[in-house]
Amino acid sequence: MNKKEYKYLYGPVPSRRLGLSLGVDIIPPKYCTYNCIYCQLSHTDHHIIERRSFMPVDDVVEEIEQKISENSVKPDYITFSGSGEPTLNADIGSMIQRIKKITNIPVAVITNGSLLWMKEVRDDLLKADLLVPSMDAIVEKQFKKINRPHRDLKLDEIKRGLLDFSRTFKGSIWLEIMLVKDINDNEENINALVDYVKQLGPERVQLNTVARPPVESYAKPLNPAKLKEIATRFTPRADVTSMYVPKEKEHHTIKAKSDEILNLLSRRPCSPKDIENSLQYHPQEIMKALRILEEEGKIDSRITDGVRFYMRISK
Repeated sequence: MNKKEYKYLYGPVPSRRLGLSLGVDIIPPKYCTYNCIYCQLSHTDHHIIERRSFMPVDDVVEEIEQKISENSVKPDYITFSGSGEPTLNADIGSMIQRIKKITNIPVAVITNGSLLWMKEVRDDLLKADLLVPSMDAIVEKQFKKINRPHRDLKLDEIKRGLLDFSRTFKGSIWLEIMLVKDINDNEENINALVDYVKQLGPERVQLNTVARPPVESYAKPLNPAKLKEIATRFTPRADVTSMYVPKEKEHHTIKAKSDEILNLLSRRPCSPKDIENSLQYHPQEIMKALRILEEEGKIDSRITDGVRFYMRISK
């Protein structure tokens, strides 16, 4: 039986933060409030802060219901993420509420947190189980350098918005901090982040650095020793995110489908192991499909930190 083709879903994909995550992509590429130098997708084509209804809510919920009814690996989270900033979708609150009615799989939202100063955004996210916001810089100069925000965004409002949300949210908050070598890893910014985390009181703090091919070649990772040292300064002590280790499972022995791989690569660069963990095809079949897609000019690859990552070529 052929697998259903999904327009708004991808994965489940292995996530360094969430285990096995069923991605829900409700933003067309690449609408975002930021244009981060470390983004693994591309430069922001549509730099906006105005929220819109990008796709039919019924269609998105129908795909989720169909996916979770399949006899496949149960994801740890249903996660709003993907091609842009998910809170730009004005219907995200309605989607979360409807998902909660059809499954007990927890709902996560990965967001840059830039719109939480809007009350309607805070209200939309209250029904989620987990919010994973990012806060890479507390110092204005570093904020603009690493995140390259929309001109109308104000750092003080962004900081206050997340603090306001944390006071009413009943779920968990895992704050992610992306550190880029010689960009936002200076003492001024680290100390400011430590102070902010004390105010916020998240359940977890996750320190990350560049692991996949970034949009800007000068965005370089911190060395592991420095990352671990910085982690000890936070309260609670920060976790240094590591690659996802999948559970033992059987692989599909059938030929890996190129369209499934393209769908995955359109959302994020993946190594062959990432594709194996997500789609459960045999490694040899994955490599065959990748070679064909490269010959057809549909994908490209780059080596980052000794690992080859494949990505879809935008047309």
